[in-house]
Formats: sequence, structure tokens, C-alpha cells
Amino acid sequence: MTTGYSEQEPGSFYPSSPPAYHSSLPLGTYSVNYGCGRYYLQKIDNFKITGKLYGDVTKNADRMLKTFMDRENSTGALLCGQKGSGKTLTTKYISSEAMKLNMPTLVVNSAYSGVRFNNFMQGIQQLCVVIFDEYEKVYEDQQEALLTLLDGVYPTKKLFLLTSNDRKKVGKYLLNRPGRLFYVIDFHGINWELINVYLEENLKDKSHIETVLAIAVLMSNPNFDMIKALVEEMNRYEESPMESLHFLNIRPQFNDKINYKVTVVDTDGKSSDTRWTGNPMKDSIKLKQITVTPEHFSKVEAASKSLIFMKDGYMVKLSNCPEAEFLWSKVGMALSNGVGGDSSIENHKVCVEGASTKTGDVIMAPSSPHSSSTSAEEVGESILVLK
Repeated sequence: MTTGYSEQEPGSFYPSSPPAYHSSLPLGTYSVNYGCGRYYLQKIDNFKITGKLYGDVTKNADRMLKTFMDRENSTGALLCGQKGSGKTLTTKYISSEAMKLNMPTLVVNSAYSGVRFNNFMQGIQQLCVVIFDEYEKVYEDQQEALLTLLDGVYPTKKLFLLTSNDRKKVGKYLLNRPGRLFYVIDFHGINWELINVYLEENLKDKSHIETVLAIAVLMSNPNFDMIKALVEEMNRYEESPMESLHFLNIRPQFNDKINYKVTVVDTDGKSSDTRWTGNPMKDSIKLKQITVTPEHFSKVEAASKSLIFMKDGYMVKLSNCPEAEFLWSKVGMALSNGVGGDSSIENHKVCVEGASTKTGDVIMAPSSPHSSSTSAEEVGESILVLK
């Protein structure tokens, strides 16, 4: 077992024994490395948090730290969501707050595992934060090799933070196993209410707010990084959103295929609904009544977060409808409405309005008005034409 650390070169700490060693790991942030047949720690810059934090970053971080300090053994947390949704920012905030508790941070960027790696991590006796960023990409098909470390078999106490862009790629032996991962926190991307607040506080020319919201709609699955980059560029050059977007790495055609609810209004004003999956900025939308292509795109309806296509007197309206996710809050709603007792929960399942029609995409009750995203009416009623 490690008794200390020798600094054999500036910033590089190796397991060591007396007399030339540090009795404990100096406070700081380290990357875990392997070289010359052994593991060691390389000191890196501490994470810095700049600007105002939006959303639930502080609330989620404080909860994880409090739980970790309250429990006897190690605690694991999986942070899932698309890029730019706040996962990494949350881990950085936790690291900075842990520093105040005299806890260093270790960053694992390679798929290290096995007995020697576990023994090395066990040898770090003090409390610390261990971050596995983009875990499912780094470990890929080696995820099971890390289970022993996360199982809490080793006596040392650590806060393990795993981030993932795609929860479907996280191994089945981690999910529904609180002994390994005590928390799973989903980051659902953009929160329209917070985006509105951010634009009001940071965009210099407030007359462009509705247009920026419309652009977010067009992206179908925008993230906070996109909005921040666009606002930064607009403020820097005092230009319109369209002028800034000409240069930025933000394009609707970069999106993957997305599920849409489609409303078709014919020449007589009659409407009908269906489903369509694809990228409307690249693919033809082939429907029973009519086929429209990207060149028939007309405008964005910000109020309902929809794309409008016009052709031969027909209006085709596409509303983004992501796959339904199971939420415990929905079960709570159903139970508070009388589900239970002699009633069968199966009889109370309802299809998610606007969700994909895959088998099993059901929840216990209709969507709550208190979800993390603001309702369409709160975004504004403007209908904007992008030019």
C-alpha cells in the first residue's frame, strides 16, 4: 500500500516510501498517467468557473457533495446528456467546491483498469474527486473492467463522477446499481426559460432575442454552448444572428435524424397528424398528401417551436418530439391522481404527446406543466421568417 508520494519531477507524483515523499497528496488537480511500468499523477491546472452559473448546476453539485460526505463509502454519479448541456460544468464546479474541503481532483482520460490500477487508486488514502469524462467513449467495451473499483470493495472513500453523452452506451452493469453509481442525473439540453434569462442579461441588442430563440428552434436539439457562442459573436461584432451564423460552427444540417410530429393542413383547411423521422434541412418529407423538401421551408414558429413548410397551398408543420423518458415525477403525479389500490397502473399509461411511436414509449401521466423546459407560450408568440 502506498505510504506517500515522491515528486520526481515538477508536478509528477509517484507512489513512494520514506524518506523522500509527501505524506499526503498536495491539494490540486491531477491527471492519472501510466509510464515506466507504473501509475503516477501529473499535476494540471485547476478547473476555473467564470461567469454566472445557470440552471441546476449548483443545486446538483451541492447534493452530490453533501451525500458523499454523509456516506461511509465511495459514491458514484453518472451525468448524462448531450454536449454543452452542463455535465462538464457541473463536474468542474464540484471539483472547485471540493478544493474548499481539502479534496484534490483526479482526472482519468485513458481506459485504465485492473488490479494494479485499483491498487494505485486504493493507495490514495485521502478523500478526493475522480472524474471519468466521456466515460462511454474512453472505456467503450472495457466498461466491466472498472466495476470492482466502483463497487466500493476498496476501503478508501472517493467521489466518482462519470459523464456520458449517450446513456444507451453505458453498460447495463452500472445502471440500476446504486452500490456502484448512487446517482444518475440527466441533462436534457436547453431550458427555454433559462435561455430567455441568459439572453436578457447578456445579449447587447435585445431586439434580436426572438430571432435567436427561433434559431434555437431550427437547431431542433440546441445546447447552451451554441447560444453562448452566438451571443458572444453578436456582441463582439455588433451584428445580427444571421451574420454571426455565417461563420460559426452551428448548422442545422449537422443534426442527427430527429423524431417529429407532423401536422398537415390541406387546401381546404383540414388538418391531420402523423410522424416523421429525419433531418428536414436535408431530407425530403414524404407524406401521404404531399412531399416537401428543404426548399419549401418557409419560417419558424417560435411559440410552438415548430418548422413551417409551404407548397401548393399545403402547410406542413414539424414539431420536435424526442423519445419519451421515464421520469419518477410522472409516477408521483399518477399516484397523486388516484392510481394505485385496486386500480391497475397499466390502465393509466398514456402515450406521450409528440413522442416517438416506438413500443414502450409511455409514461404514467401526461407531461407535467412543471417540467425543466418552459412551455411554448412562455417563449413568445412571434412567428419569424429567417432571411
